[in-house]
Amino acid sequence: MWVTFRCRCGQLVRTSRGTPSVACPGCDRTIRLPNHYRLIWVVIALVIVGLAGVSVLAAVLPRQPVPSAHIDDQPPPGPPPQAQKPQPPKPDAPPPKADDPPPQPAAPQPEPPAKPADPPKPGGPLPGPPVAGRLERIAPAGRYEVGDTFTQDVTVTRLSACGVLGLVTKQGAQYSLSSKLEVKAVHADGSMTVEQTIQGGKLLDASADMRDTVTDAIDKARGTTFTLTVGPTGKVTGLKGLDDPLKLQFGNNDLGRSLRVWSLLDADAWKELAGHTFFQPDKPALGAKWARDFTHDWGPLGSWLGRTDYQNAKKAEKDGRIKIDYGHFISHRPGKGGGGELGVTFGAAAFQPIKAGGHVVYDPKTNRLVSAEELFHVKGEAAMSALGADVTVGVEEQQHFRVNVSEVKPREMVGRPAR
Repeated sequence: MWVTFRCRCGQLVRTSRGTPSVACPGCDRTIRLPNHYRLIWVVIALVIVGLAGVSVLAAVLPRQPVPSAHIDDQPPPGPPPQAQKPQPPKPDAPPPKADDPPPQPAAPQPEPPAKPADPPKPGGPLPGPPVAGRLERIAPAGRYEVGDTFTQDVTVTRLSACGVLGLVTKQGAQYSLSSKLEVKAVHADGSMTVEQTIQGGKLLDASADMRDTVTDAIDKARGTTFTLTVGPTGKVTGLKGLDDPLKLQFGNNDLGRSLRVWSLLDADAWKELAGHTFFQPDKPALGAKWARDFTHDWGPLGSWLGRTDYQNAKKAEKDGRIKIDYGHFISHRPGKGGGGELGVTFGAAAFQPIKAGGHVVYDPKTNRLVSAEELFHVKGEAAMSALGADVTVGVEEQQHFRVNVSEVKPREMVGRPAR
């Protein structure tokens, strides 16, 4: 025999009699049934026998007349009266005479009110739980909402070597930059508009002749704001507001200083860092391989074109994160010359990558990047015209960066009141 009862969440649960416990299909709560159901059935059986006895006595004893009204002349409580239905004529009623007018049709009677739903029968389907509200997720995992803010911390290490007429000049610097990123808009296709503000930085190490220059550039960078357009895969498709890169100003125009990297990070470097910050793998499965196109503008020295190959780790870390290694397979394209703003005009240039690649650490639980690291080491030659002289300069450049992204406050499930 089946037993039907209502759980605390409102779900009707049906189970066979004698079952010690049952799981509610609505809230998955384990309900332990009391062990006194047999006593309840005995009591119910006694009540039924008693009612049957009362019915027999009522049929045998003489009936008393029923009063026409209560003391207060109010009808007794009970269900609403049913509408009167037309009664068929009695068999002994005389047929209508020919002279009598035809009977008029009875006026339409209002439909009786709907009866309350009967309780479910044993063996039949159970109704669903009453709707008290609708649950919705504020934001799906891995997606950002308008107003979300987090930080991006970047550590940059640069080493440069320039050889002119047999004289080699080496310089280097290491510094950090911290930025605040705020999501301004989230579009239907998953792309976003993000505002980035450089909040500060710090010089960690530098050659003696670069300390003052880099420190001054970091101070001037503080408060710089620009806008990024980020695609669904994390690739940055646009950058506005950084028309003038954060340039390093030198006190003279010697060839070594002029050729050395003249900005803390150029526009394409900021775009690449943002691409790491909002990174989404094309194939998130363990051990998967995939590739993307790669381009980087190197100013008057030319550009780099090619592809980036990715290799997901075959095994996740203990915390569930996945390390994804990648390498840039690129070639150099000579620029169109220029660079007069440095007091130098560049001509033909040719460079070869020595090592270009790195890795990212990706968290599939949040669908967000945790950290990234990359080394870009190239070597080549460039023709220059400066101070009235045309020379060929040998150049070797190493750029290494680490980026760490803070977590966004987790989203919670909230209930929306029922209508």
